[in-house]
Amino acid sequence: MTSRGVEYVFIETQNWGATVAFWKRFGYDLEFETDHHSGMLSHPGGKPTLFVAERPGEQPEMQLCVDISDAASIDLGDLPVEKQWTAEHWNVMEAIIRDPDGRRVSLQAPLPDDVEVDHHDWYWLGARPTLEVADVASVLTTLVDRLGWSIYTSMGDPPTFALVGIGRATLALAHVETPAVPADTACCYVDVQGVDALHDHCVAQDLTITHPLTTHPYGQRDFVVRLPSGHLVALGERVG
Repeated sequence: MTSRGVEYVFIETQNWGATVAFWKRFGYDLEFETDHHSGMLSHPGGKPTLFVAERPGEQPEMQLCVDISDAASIDLGDLPVEKQWTAEHWNVMEAIIRDPDGRRVSLQAPLPDDVEVDHHDWYWLGARPTLEVADVASVLTTLVDRLGWSIYTSMGDPPTFALVGIGRATLALAHVETPAVPADTACCYVDVQGVDALHDHCVAQDLTITHPLTTHPYGQRDFVVRLPSGHLVALGERVG
């Protein structure tokens, strides 16, 4: 592999203005800003730049972005890969791997001459399922107290709406009197690392596991738990 070192640090934030002001106190200058609360900050000392992007309702992360001279020069086969090399809208090839402690690292390389990227006035940030539940509080108890998720926002007392998340996974919970809950279909799939340990934790927490821990022929190892609302949530990781 030919690496030119860390090119920049990608910082997610729930408050664009506060984060920019924070880094300006350490000598960083705002190099440019987009119209959707993201932008680049540089330091006159020539240190790695910062790319900041606002992600409301998510648990913010910080990610190193490593400059690779040629995507073809690195074999990702023995690395924990979250995303294979993909042509991205900011005109690079990007792959995302995990370091030994599970942190996400972005590898970025120049676009090959024969690869073109479609440019739009929008880009996708992710997806968040909304679960209709009769009792928001009981689902919050399971997700927060027994699985360690965080409440990003909650409305009402008792709550009738809530945003919860952990890592890069988020859920919205909305109260309805008679929610429609699929009986046999997982409402969402949460990607994790360490699925065996998480499975043991869910057993210790006496959660209802409807589908046992299984390694599938397509390379996913997962299991399914039932929330108090009746929704099925699959938890798994890529193993092949």
